[in-house]
Parts: sequence; C-alpha cells; structure tokens
Amino acid sequence: MTGKDVVLAMVKGLKEQHVRVDMETFGKIKEGICYGCAATNTICEITNKTLSDDDLSLSDHDQFGYIGMCAKERIFSSDFHCIDEFECAVDQLRLGKIDTYNFYITKLDLRNLILPELGLHERQLPSLRDDNWKRGLQEYIDYANSL
Repeated sequence: MTGKDVVLAMVKGLKEQHVRVDMETFGKIKEGICYGCAATNTICEITNKTLSDDDLSLSDHDQFGYIGMCAKERIFSSDFHCIDEFECAVDQLRLGKIDTYNFYITKLDLRNLILPELGLHERQLPSLRDDNWKRGLQEYIDYANSL
C-alpha cells in the first residue's frame, strides 16, 4: 500500500459510505445508524469491513453513542494505537493538511504511506466537511493520480 492508495481508499470509502458521513466523529451510533468521518470510511474500505449496529454491543459505545476503541480494535483486527493514529492521519488528509498527515504516518513508521506535499504555488486540497465533501473528492482523485 502507498500514500496514493490511502487517498483513493478515502475517496472510495466516502463514496461507498460504509458508515453515514459525519466529519465530526470517528464513529458513533444514533438511532441504530452508524456514522463516521473520512477516516472511519477509509478504514472500512481498507479492511473490507463495515461498522454496523449489529456488530456492536451496548458496552461498545458510550451513552452518547460514540464507538470505543476496543470495539474498533476487535472489528478491524488492529491495535488501539494503530487505529487511533491512522484515524488522526486520515482526518488531517481530509482537511488538506498533508504535512500533518505525514507526521502521523511517520509516527506509525509507515513511511511508504507518506505523501508529497503541494508547493506554495500549487492548488491546495480542499478541506472536506459535511457540506462539501462530495464536491471536493475530484481534487483528491486528481492529486492521487498525479503521484
């Protein structure tokens, strides 16, 4: 896997909506529906797994519906530290902050996932939010295809 693969997995995961998109959470359940951000959808895409209410018990989320790391560790077959850091990395990527994405990827010692930063005079990646993420995906695809 390369950095390009991460970008494309983020795009595909968001398009597929493995969980309903809510850029403000790494995972929560509300009225039986699972929500998550770009990072959650990316991890679902990479692991070929989806968070669903059926996968979770009451102890897997708090009273506000936020899904705990232990549940993610079990469902995605990974350790807490790795998921937490990777979610932070992808969250920074969806904000267009490649330098901070690279910081988290380096902390994970996944140097093959490092992405080249855009120059000062190059068009920057958009910050993907709840109100614009569908419109902004093409710029991420173009960036990935330029790698």
